[in-house]
Amino acid sequence: MATKKGSAAPMTISSDEKRWRAQSDADTLARAQEIMQDRSRHIAAKSHAAKEAKRYSSVAGTERKVAAKTPTRGRK
Repeated sequence: MATKKGSAAPMTISSDEKRWRAQSDADTLARAQEIMQDRSRHIAAKSHAAKEAKRYSSVAGTERKVAAKTPTRGRK
């Protein structure tokens, strides 16, 4: 992670880290292009992403249910 939240000064990134990030990002973009050009892979990836989004959406909605519970008192 490049910066810390709440920190006044961002952390510095070494030239090796910048080079590695650029290479990794380029590889990621190349893979994304390959997937988008392959119709069956693209459809499968979109389907999987939709299922994951639905799953995470249901998890995100549980915060309110848990927070709405009344705290119980311990035994005396």
